[in-house]
This record gives sequence, C-alpha cells and structure tokens, in this order.
Amino acid sequence: VRFSICSLLFSMGWAQLFYSPVDVATAGAALGGKLGTHAIQSNPALLGLQSGENMATAAIETVMVAYRIRLAVSENVQDVMILEDQLIKTGPMHNYIVQKTDSVYALETQNFTDILSASNFASSLPSEYKDHEIIPDTTREIIHIPRKHHLVQLIATAKKDTLKAFKKRNRKLLKGLKSEVVFIDSLYKYRVGGFPSKLEAQTLKDSIVSMGVSPDAFIVLDQKRHVKKDVPRFTMTIPLGFTFHLGNDVLDADWINTYAGADMVENPGLKTSLLASIPSGGIMEFSGLNTSILSLSYDSYGFSLLDLDIYQKAILPKPLFQAVFKGVFFSQPVDISDFDTRVLAANASVFSFGKQLKTLKSPFKTYIGFGLRILSGGFGEVQSFSGTLTTSTDSVVVESDMHFAYGFPAAGIGLDMGLYSQVNEQLSAQISIMGIGGSLRSSEVEVIHNIQEIHLSNLDIEKLQNYDNTQIDSLKKTFTILDTTYLDKAKRVPVPARINLGFSYRPHQLVMIHGALQQLVQTEFIGDIDPRISIGAEFFPDRFLPLRIGIAGGGMDGFYAGAGLGLKMGPIHINLGVSQSGGLENSASAINMAADIRVFF
Repeated sequence: VRFSICSLLFSMGWAQLFYSPVDVATAGAALGGKLGTHAIQSNPALLGLQSGENMATAAIETVMVAYRIRLAVSENVQDVMILEDQLIKTGPMHNYIVQKTDSVYALETQNFTDILSASNFASSLPSEYKDHEIIPDTTREIIHIPRKHHLVQLIATAKKDTLKAFKKRNRKLLKGLKSEVVFIDSLYKYRVGGFPSKLEAQTLKDSIVSMGVSPDAFIVLDQKRHVKKDVPRFTMTIPLGFTFHLGNDVLDADWINTYAGADMVENPGLKTSLLASIPSGGIMEFSGLNTSILSLSYDSYGFSLLDLDIYQKAILPKPLFQAVFKGVFFSQPVDISDFDTRVLAANASVFSFGKQLKTLKSPFKTYIGFGLRILSGGFGEVQSFSGTLTTSTDSVVVESDMHFAYGFPAAGIGLDMGLYSQVNEQLSAQISIMGIGGSLRSSEVEVIHNIQEIHLSNLDIEKLQNYDNTQIDSLKKTFTILDTTYLDKAKRVPVPARINLGFSYRPHQLVMIHGALQQLVQTEFIGDIDPRISIGAEFFPDRFLPLRIGIAGGGMDGFYAGAGLGLKMGPIHINLGVSQSGGLENSASAINMAADIRVFF
C-alpha cells in the first residue's frame, strides 16, 4: 500500500483567548484595549475614567499637625472614668476620651488644630488639671495642587469666524507650536506655547511680535489642562466584535511542506520522522473563539448582552497515527483508549461599573471596578473510552466503548474585579480578576453510551469502493452494538477565569508602551495553562491611524507575535489585529485574527 498525505484532516485551534483586536495586535500586552467596551472584558475599573478636559495636578506630600491635651493618668481605669464623668458634667464642653497607653490609662481631649486653641481650652479647665500636657500629633497627607504654565495669548474675540481667519492667516508662522482655545468671559482666547518658566514664554512672545503675527500678544499664567482624547463617554460595538484562533501544537507550514504529497514508500525515512514529530501523548488540540454582540458603555457603566466563549479540547492518541502510517501486525491489537474530547460553551451577559476611589489616601488617582457575569451555555465530555484496532490475514476489526456526557442547558454566575492607578501623566498600572467563581451547572446530565464493532473482511473492503451513500449508511448501522442514553447526576463545570497584571508607559506623545502578565485559573475542565508575559507598543495612539505591535512568551502556544492598526473616522473607530503563535513565518503553528467596529465619542 502506498501512502500519500494529500490534506490535513484535523483543524486544530489553540487559544489563550484574546478579547479585542488591540489585545491580539499587542499579543495581550494592551489590557483594556481602547477603553469603553474593551474594558468590559479586561478591567471594569477602566470604566471609571472620565472623558473631557481635566486640570493637570502635582501630588505633594505634606505633614498635618493636630494637638491633644492629656489631662490625667492612672493605672486604674475606674479612676480615669470618674474624672471623665465629672468633666462632662462640670467642665468646658468638648470630647473627652479614655485611652490606654502602655500600662496606664489616660484621660485626653483631642482635635485642636493649633497650639493656641489648645492652650486657651486648657486655661478654662478646673485647677486640679493644672498639670495637663499638650501633645502634638503629626500625620502625613497627600494633596494635589494645580500645575501652571506660561502661555502667549495672541487674540481674544467674541466671534468664531474672526478666530478661524486669524489661525488660517498665521498657520505657517505658528506651525509646530502647541496651541489651545479657551472660552472665558464670552471670548474665544487663542494661546500658544506652554512653558514652566516665564523666560521661555517671553522669548516666544518677542518672536511672535517681531514677525507681526500679534503686536498685542502678552503672557498669561494659567492652569495646565490635560485633555483625555482617548477616554470615551459612549462606545458601542456594531454589529459585533470577534477574536478567533486556529492552530495546533505540531503542524506548521514547514511540516506541511515536508510531508504533504510525499511518497513514503520511496522515502521511508519521512514516515519515521513524521511519527517522531508526534508527541508520545498524541496530538492534543484546543480551539477557542470569543465574540461579543450588543456591547456598549456609557460613562462609568458597561453592558454586554451576548459575550460568547467557546473552549474545545481533544487528544488524538499516537498509536492511531502509527497504525495509519506504519501498519498493524496481525493479531496484535493497537490500543487507542487515550482518545478524549470535551467542549465548553459559555455565554456571559455582563454588567460592569467603575469609579474613582476618592477616599483612598494615595499619591495618585486610583479607580475600582466590579462586574457581574450571568452565565449560560453547556458542556460535553468523554467520560470513558476504550478502543482497539486489530488486523488478521483476512479482516480488520475496530472495537470501541464510549460514554459521552453533555449538560445543556447550564447556568451560573461569575464576578469581575479590578483596580487601576494613574501614577502620573505617563505611567499607569492595573490589576484585574475576570470571571472569578464562574461555573456552569446543569441539573441533569445526559450520557450517551455507544458500543461499536467494525468488522470488515478483505472482500467487504473491496465492495465498499462501489457502495453508494445509502448502502454505506446501512452498513454503518450494522456496526452499532449499543446506542442508548440515560440521565446522570447534576454537574458543575468551572469556566476559565483570568488574573491580569499590566502597566502602560508613555515616553513620548507618539508612543505608548504596554506590558502584561496573564494567568488563566479555574481550568480544571480544559487543563492547566502556563502564565503569559506580553510586551507591546502603540504608535500614534491619538492619530487617525494608530499602529500596534507586540510579542509574548508562555501561555498555551509558548510564543506570540502580533501586529495591527486602527482607523478613526470621526465617531467610527475600526480596529484590526492579527498574530502568529508557536513560531514565526513557516514555523508558526497558529494564527489569531480579530476585528471590531465601534461608535466612539
């Protein structure tokens, strides 16, 4: 018999699922993507970021001083409490407290903002408290003060047309200068520059006056404004966004080019190397798909009606390939009982919310977010499988006994939690846990018990070449020994959750660098997956055509390399991402693709 590999029969997909085109393009580094609906699947805390213009601030650590008066000290708490009752009845009105310090009890009164007010209060106390002690307490506090800079104001007018004509007339002379228009006191004020020192602004002003642009130009000191152009107030995915991954752990372009169409009789070494390329545990495949339909965000809220994740895993035993390519010795059964397959489909309706933590004492702005996932879907798995392949001089026998269980419908809930901190205008960091506690529970699991025995003689195999579809179907029915379904007990299957750590750093206005660490948990159903570390960059992030790249190591594929772009056409934003994994070019064993179209404003 001459063997020739003409086509690949198994399409195998791997995915440590990505959740946006930006995610794919940066190999998982850009957690949160471009905010809005992208934040629903990465970190709900990002929904707390607000759009619009904010005043830039600088964080300063200060020391706050408050005073308390220690009135009496005793080793007996009862004595101190009696004094407290007397002062409440007959002494000056204030809050008195009893505190234990070391091994003694102290009667004190607190919350004086300065030493003068503490001294005045002490002077009004009864004479028996003349030995009181005024004690200062210091606490550290972070305050934010507005940053200011110097600008050169060129024109102030009540008419927009006058302002537009001025800017058009002087466009070449003012090219390259930062500019802003503010509307104050019913006037449009056009300003350029933005310098920390007045001397730099004075140099610019003199240059502008000498060029005749604005003889009446003058310097103003104003608060520095930071405009968040990339923070949307509203986003909606139309009609849907998707990420898709197709690949495997063994087969790449080089493998296919080597073995596809090869004559393994004339080149028996190819057959040996092909079998050697298959791991001893067989080919394990895992496929994944994520798609979102009807996702939107508004202000601090996010909602996704249909957010579908599909996970599928199978093991194809190595003896099966050995039997195909190497043959089977007569009367020596080949055991293919390691076959396994399972699938999990989980749809989540997600409700998310994010807000700024204003009560947290921190030198930088911090946001917190939560999400609720209402899960629905189903699962299926091989509970047990035994199979053998046997040949004799005149026949081939394949025997199998399989229990396949599936639970549908199944339901459950999961939670999302996240924190995001803006360390400064260039650096931010975040952590999120997505889908923690999520699982699908089916109250009834149906089990299909199927036993088959395929017994074909040499004569039967010859006749099969002339059978039509009806005859083949009739023959298949004779192979089935048992095909029955019964109900099993309820079962709960965990849905994979993600722990994300990430940072973003903007060294230049035209470059944003991202880094991330992702670990999948709750993977009992699909198997353990290594953590993935990603690094990526986005160029021209605020322009109409941002470009993105990224690489990653670990995860399911071991290596990822991605690229993508965005296209901003007013309120319509299009994002595309593609990546290879398992290797590069011909050595890559998988490809990832993602796209979405969003309304963004």
